[in-house]
Amino acid sequence: MTAVLAGSAAQAAIYRGNWDPAYGASFEGLGWKGTASFFVPDACLAGSGWIANTDGCAGGEMKVLSANVSFYNTGDASMTAVETLTFDPSVLVYKMHVSGSLLDGVSTDFLGPVQAFSTLAGGGVNYFDLKFLETTTNNVQLFHTVGHTDPICAFTGIPAGCGFSETSPTMTLTPAIPEPESYALYLAGTQSQRNRAVPMMVRISPKVAMNSPVHMPSPVRSFIENWRTGRPNITWAAQAPRIPNASCAIM
Repeated sequence: MTAVLAGSAAQAAIYRGNWDPAYGASFEGLGWKGTASFFVPDACLAGSGWIANTDGCAGGEMKVLSANVSFYNTGDASMTAVETLTFDPSVLVYKMHVSGSLLDGVSTDFLGPVQAFSTLAGGGVNYFDLKFLETTTNNVQLFHTVGHTDPICAFTGIPAGCGFSETSPTMTLTPAIPEPESYALYLAGTQSQRNRAVPMMVRISPKVAMNSPVHMPSPVRSFIENWRTGRPNITWAAQAPRIPNASCAIM
């Protein structure tokens, strides 16, 4: 099965992927349907083929945004999930594959481990790691280990109990935001929210009469019957005597 891509040359930088295989003989009756989302810088969509995350168009910004795997019983036609594993998306992204201005492949390090508790997956004994593979058909694989062990043991067989899914299904990728104009508006909107200043004044239209807000306290009002000495504006002034001294009397 080849990757199915929606949209016509959309420059959306956020993509969603999904897959739905059976695990195989290691866990009979276990199905693992998964979903993931990815971010690829717009500039890289102008390229073609495998593009490294260290490339100038990426600048290390290629990212896994989310990744989940839901276990279900393959004998259940409704594929009802019995358990969902949520993987930490902060994983090293090696490369992304671009074709026709669309993302159609992802290559990463291991995401995980995550312990599984459902009976179908071993009842708490096993841990699972997810890996997006650098292949021409955009494959994804799930690895299992007994205990918290490096999933690379699936290739060496040491210790025993390590392995991986018998199938590495093709991941279907679709742009999460199908139109470039919508994506531009989305980015502009989030940026404007960050840059928007808090207004200093807010226009209101009350339906009833309201007093204007008072920003300064009212002056203290009091009555002073008589000043013996001084004035508020001439601190050291004193009242002249009612009867002048004899030396100052008019002759």
